[in-house]
Amino acid sequence: MRLHSLPVLVLVLAACASSQTPQYEFEPTPRLYGPYSGTFTVIDAYSTPSPQERSGSFDLALRGEFYHIFPHNHPYPPCGSGFVYVDDENRITFQRRTRSDDNNPFPSCFYTADFDWSLIIDGGYDYSTDGDRIVLEKYDAEHDRLERLVLERSY
Repeated sequence: MRLHSLPVLVLVLAACASSQTPQYEFEPTPRLYGPYSGTFTVIDAYSTPSPQERSGSFDLALRGEFYHIFPHNHPYPPCGSGFVYVDDENRITFQRRTRSDDNNPFPSCFYTADFDWSLIIDGGYDYSTDGDRIVLEKYDAEHDRLERLVLERSY
């Protein structure tokens, strides 16, 4: 190998190595890590005089930068896993898992054909904390729906 080819080889190897490492916009936060139990509530027709509410209980695990939802009753909330990040002091983002080779320690989820895909917990939620309690909310304008998750840390 010629000596002037060595810098090019080093640059190519560095580019290959860095492309395999995921780059995240947000840093995970350890203060929210742990197991939680809670209620997932969906309020349809939220902006109308007669909104319709449906809910279900679930367990949520936050481990490292990963999350997994274990529903007690299908389909509220649906099973889900992926990445979780705290954007700032009042916003948390769930990025739904889309591949099985991402080193996520939690299993993938499967859904039936009649499943309402808009119910998957994904995207940004406003949150507030009060001791071991976390309340997350997101308004889905496309479906005129409010999603609310009320979580209590499980020990």
